[in-house]
Amino acid sequence: MAALRPYRERFTPSEALSEPYALVSFTVAASEDEREACRQAGTLAHAMLRMFQRESSLLPSPEEVDAYPTTPKNARPSTAGCPTSRTAPPSRAPPT
Repeated sequence: MAALRPYRERFTPSEALSEPYALVSFTVAASEDEREACRQAGTLAHAMLRMFQRESSLLPSPEEVDAYPTTPKNARPSTAGCPTSRTAPPSRAPPT
């Protein structure tokens, strides 16, 4: 993974870690309904938005995200966590 290359190249062994170590993960939201899966996935994006604004980074419920006031400063992506039309076939484009 190219993003880890600088870390591996500059790594200095220590008592705690003798060689470079990385953990890569991703979040998946699944539901019978694509709109609901996108709504559920939006909670993580919203938690990150709040964290960057130095607010709570606890994962909110979809209802909390829906109720959060949207302003130009904290506008949230409408398709957070959903496939985009560039990566999904037209029949699977995100809901609008």
